[in-house]
Amino acid sequence: MRSQVAEREIWMREGWSWLTYPKAAHVVAKDPGKLKHRLLRWILQWIPTVRAKVLLKKLDQKLNWAVILIQFSTPNGGRVECYEARVEMSHTVGGQLSSGDSQAAYLAKQYRVVDLRKL
Repeated sequence: MRSQVAEREIWMREGWSWLTYPKAAHVVAKDPGKLKHRLLRWILQWIPTVRAKVLLKKLDQKLNWAVILIQFSTPNGGRVECYEARVEMSHTVGGQLSSGDSQAAYLAKQYRVVDLRKL
């Protein structure tokens, strides 16, 4: 999710051709979170079940920032280039999964790029 926010910002710089470039995104650093969440993430990474993977994903959604490295190559030159982006939570918005009075509301985190550098 956070890599999509970074890609949007790069797209605004590079233009429409960005959408045709082959690319790969990697998380370089991320919010360590609370101590109990760090411990739980460390334990869950060693459990090879689908449930453990789901719990890891939910824990990652609690994090507030990440540094993303996006590698890409231009079709004409073929050389590999990189962008590094720091993505942080900016605010939350309320929503519902479906309409109706009986549906519970939730808050969804919204992210923004605070630093973007071409390496």
